[in-house]
This record gives sequence, structure tokens and C-alpha cells, in this order.
Amino acid sequence: MIQKTLKVALNLRINENVAKEVADAVLMRANPHQSELTDKRLTEAEITRENLMKYFTEVGKAVAQFWENQDDSSAELTLKPHELRGLYMPVIYGVIFSSIGNIQIGNYLYVVKAKDNGLPDKKFLIEFSAKLESVRDVLKGATGQIGNRAAQPQTTVMSCLLGEVAESGRTASMLIRDGVKVDNALAGLSTMVGLSLVEEAYTCMYTGYEEVNFRQLTDSLVDKGLMAVKKDSQMSESDN
Repeated sequence: MIQKTLKVALNLRINENVAKEVADAVLMRANPHQSELTDKRLTEAEITRENLMKYFTEVGKAVAQFWENQDDSSAELTLKPHELRGLYMPVIYGVIFSSIGNIQIGNYLYVVKAKDNGLPDKKFLIEFSAKLESVRDVLKGATGQIGNRAAQPQTTVMSCLLGEVAESGRTASMLIRDGVKVDNALAGLSTMVGLSLVEEAYTCMYTGYEEVNFRQLTDSLVDKGLMAVKKDSQMSESDN
């Protein structure tokens, strides 16, 4: 008997409040002791909450474009894969965006779409990436985290959806696909990148429900990411 593979298209749409929580986590880790010297360096490099929020959002748009292009080669790409790999990702950004992508789970093929996201701001991404890398001694991270065709997305991440984000931005609800056991905090990444269904017909598959606390999640993700950061040369792959 031939088994049919069903394609589940997912939007990647960053929530402003979530972007704010992530930006605050990056700044807190970069300057945990409120050093005036570190604060001055970050300010001079224009590493502000607002710019970090924009970077998080624009990276999300670019990542969505990349994965949509992997599924449909005619889909538009604002940044080429090697340009994506060249972007400097603060640790938590790298953990989040390297965990999503097109993946087959059972009879379902999950594909990321850039539907209605708007085009990423290429100039801002490249310029702000350079500013982040200029303070890499205090703002830990790496290049080569996104734009990798051979990347292996997290199954639990791609099996969950964003429900609702609280007005404070500190918590959100997560919808979980039938039969999926969510046994690690990484599943909460689906809420951080705003994974949601393109076709509402698949809503009936998601009967599980969990609450996500972003403050707790960002702390654990930074710790995981600091252990997993690799040298740029180890993460690079040949250009298109």
C-alpha cells in the first residue's frame, strides 16, 4: 500500500513582545553586572533593544525565505545562503533559528513559508551583523548558524505551534500535535518564532496545550547555546 505524504505549511511570524523578551535576554547576558564600560561599548556599537528586536524579526523573515526556497526553488531569496551563513547570531538567536526548518515527521512534511512576512531588510541585517560581531567578546555568538541546507530541525519544535502571547510578552500558549510527547523545553521555540498554520484545516491535529514562560526558556536556551557554539569554520558549507 502506498502511503501518502501530506504537506503542512507553517508561517514563521515573529511576535513583537517575544522579540523584546529575546532582546532583553541578549543584553542581560552581554552585561550581567551592569558594567559602565560594557554598556558604553554596546551603545557605541548601536546594540540597543530596538535594534536587537529588529534584527530578530528580520532574521526570521530571511530564514523563512530560505526554507521556502528549499521547498520551492522559484520562491524569492533576498539573501543568498552564504550571506545568511555569514550573519553573526547571538547565542540565543542561533539556538532558536537553527532549530526550525523543513522536516518530515511520519506521513507529514512540515515546510516553512514566508507568507505575508514582507521582504527582509538586507542592508540592515548585514550592517548590524558586523556591529554584533565587533563586540563578540562580550556578546557571545557565531556565524554559520542559519542558511545551511543540511541542517536538521528539531522534531519537537516543528510539531508545535504558537497559541497566544500574553500582553506582557513573558508567557505564551503552545499547541502540540497529536501523539507528540513534548519532553524538553526546546519545543517552546515554536512560540518564539511564531510557527502557525497556513491552512487552518490542520488545526484539528493539534490537541495538546502547554504554557511557555519566556524568561525561564531564554535562560535555559542561552546555557545550552553557550555549550554548543562551534567555530565558524566548523559550521560553514560551500556557497551556492
